[in-house]
Amino acid sequence: MLRIMIYIAFLFVSNLLGAQELKQLVRQEVILDATYLQGTSRKQTVVLFISGSGPTDRDGNIVGAGKNNSLKYLAEGLQKAGYSSLRFDKRGIGKSTSENISIEKTTFQHYISDVEAWISELKKDHQKVIVLGHSLGALIGVKAIQKKGATACIALASIAKTMGETLRQQLGGQPPEIRDIALSLLDTVMTGKQPNNVPPYLMSLFSPQILPYLQSFIHIDIRKEVQDLNIPILVIQGTHDIQIHTDDAKQLASNCKNATYAEIAGMNHVLKEAPKERIPNFATYFDPELKLHPNLLPEILQFLEKTQD
Repeated sequence: MLRIMIYIAFLFVSNLLGAQELKQLVRQEVILDATYLQGTSRKQTVVLFISGSGPTDRDGNIVGAGKNNSLKYLAEGLQKAGYSSLRFDKRGIGKSTSENISIEKTTFQHYISDVEAWISELKKDHQKVIVLGHSLGALIGVKAIQKKGATACIALASIAKTMGETLRQQLGGQPPEIRDIALSLLDTVMTGKQPNNVPPYLMSLFSPQILPYLQSFIHIDIRKEVQDLNIPILVIQGTHDIQIHTDDAKQLASNCKNATYAEIAGMNHVLKEAPKERIPNFATYFDPELKLHPNLLPEILQFLEKTQD
């Protein structure tokens, strides 16, 4: 009898909270691995998460460097509000790895094509697909929507310029002895050439292995790309983001045909409430115990509610 009662209780809680299941999408070179959270009251709507640049996994964590679980917490918050979501490891990251792919052979278009495939897959079972891109993931999402369409788009702590301009802005804040070398290397990369004498501390950005990928999108301007979208767009930016400036995010929103701009005081790039000073701010990138900024989910839910008409 006790076992039956426990089983019934488990079914009740599972139905109340919604279900979680693993999904996979077979691509030519790799199987993309994903987590799907089933909402309970908004089952016809699904939010497709796209993580940011570098080795960032489906949960918003930098693989091998530590966890913050930002995208995981956001997906769970949406599920509690009744919305389904799917977040996936990009090719070559996390569980979406294969001996058939490598960073040297990966271009930005591969990521765009993968998101296009996910949109098509999700449209089979959902009437509304909302594309949510974090950081560089927003640009990937915008490019995919141009071909496959979507109900709406959320640009969360989004890149707001070209990658070349963004890197120049970020590198400009480094100490002079690093800044001058890095900016000189960036100038070479932006001409399509391979720089020589890259110091070890800049190899993660300018190594020969990663350059083809970086150069495949370094001049793509999201400010121009969003002009092709005729869907509602929510641009969310935190005031304590040390990677993206609020003025740039406002400019991005102003370039959209149908945009809502939401600014969250004290939120940083990984969606946490953080001090403005760089060192303590960066420490939150690796603190999974710290929850999301409390004002983030309400802003997104307010926007999603408008898409339900």
